[in-house]
Amino acid sequence: MSKKKVLVIVNPQANTGKGRVELQPFLKTLSDSNMGHDVRETTRPKEATLLAQEAIQSKDYWCIVAGGGDGTVNEVASALVDTNMPMLIVPAGRGNDFARSLPELEMPADYIRALSEEGVDVSVDVAMIESLGIFVNSVGIDDFAVTVTKEAHGGELAYLWASLRNLFSYKDQYYEITLDEQSPIGGKFLMIAIMNGRETGGGFKITPSAKINDGLLDVCLIGEMPRKRTRLRCLALARLTGTHDTLKEVVMKQAKKIHIHTLNDSLTLQPDGELVHFPFGDVTITVKHNALRIRTLG
Repeated sequence: MSKKKVLVIVNPQANTGKGRVELQPFLKTLSDSNMGHDVRETTRPKEATLLAQEAIQSKDYWCIVAGGGDGTVNEVASALVDTNMPMLIVPAGRGNDFARSLPELEMPADYIRALSEEGVDVSVDVAMIESLGIFVNSVGIDDFAVTVTKEAHGGELAYLWASLRNLFSYKDQYYEITLDEQSPIGGKFLMIAIMNGRETGGGFKITPSAKINDGLLDVCLIGEMPRKRTRLRCLALARLTGTHDTLKEVVMKQAKKIHIHTLNDSLTLQPDGELVHFPFGDVTITVKHNALRIRTLG
């Protein structure tokens, strides 16, 4: 094992301010292990990316730990894509959805073992949003996902309650989706989710068959659902079993490149749980195969 140190980047505001507390067992176990490490807490958005970039440039570290939710993972990964620096994820956010697509580490000691000679680096895909940046787990395109994210304050249940509150009032929107070089799919959709991982929204199994290292993005298209009962059933299936694709309104696709066209002049996107205003009515998303190294147990 390298004599270089580990940099732990902590987002104390993760999970509405509970992140620092939730990371204490890991930080104590790491301190007791006598493994060389430094801890840095973020104080503003995007700072995790800057800290990770500085760590790479310093050459003092061999691994970066992202302590927070999917947004923190996204920020750290943005600096590590196409480098040899691995990232260990210690989940402490609202959803922690990307971590569910990785081998499960349950106890603080498991994370320390992953940082020891027992650990291995695995390569995973990321997705590139043209003119914006990357996401590691998912991006929501539609207003429904955006509204739910705005209202979800808390843990996994917050996403569920916000989904239920908005499920019946949301009006389907018109989009055209082009997958690779295929003919566009046009129509009104309740939801569009472009996934690298399997889950989003704090445990909704939107694309349960997705693989984070297959060089493909999984696309879930949920079409018009005028009946409230159908919408509720779709939500329940996505949450509990991931079998919502048994409904005729749900279509699952895979592609390396996805283009979304809307009739609006701009879009609000939701990459890895963060809300981003996109000043165009069209967006293109492509996969970057095996562009990120993740540290885990072998």
